[in-house]
Amino acid sequence: MEVFYSYNSRINNLSKADKGKEVVKNSSEKNQIDLTYKKYYKNLPKSVQNKIDDISSKNKEVTLTCIWQSDSVISEQFQQNLQKYYGNKFWNIKNITYNGETSEQLLAEKVQNQVLATNPDVVLYEAPLFNDNQYRLLG
Repeated sequence: MEVFYSYNSRINNLSKADKGKEVVKNSSEKNQIDLTYKKYYKNLPKSVQNKIDDISSKNKEVTLTCIWQSDSVISEQFQQNLQKYYGNKFWNIKNITYNGETSEQLLAEKVQNQVLATNPDVVLYEAPLFNDNQYRLLG
């Protein structure tokens, strides 16, 4: 019961605090960038953070090219979470999928050319580690 009461009291306190916030009416204030995304990207490499900051400061979408295994449930969940935390207009997501190929086969098929064709700002690569190691002999 203590936890439930504490949780409800926090919610009530938050809703009371929100009532005093001013509504933005000035159009120049509306166009300012929402910087809340910065709390979500703190574990990314600094170079990626700088790239994202540069693009978002121009009010443009960040093009994220993802290379996934075609049956990856993770890709769908990942995209939903990006939209949930960053909003619908922050990321422009391009997907490239592969089936049972190994890393070597993907390079032979020149997957890098497909990636470059998307003109990405950030690339997320789900390496086919299972496929790479599936046929290796132990011993």
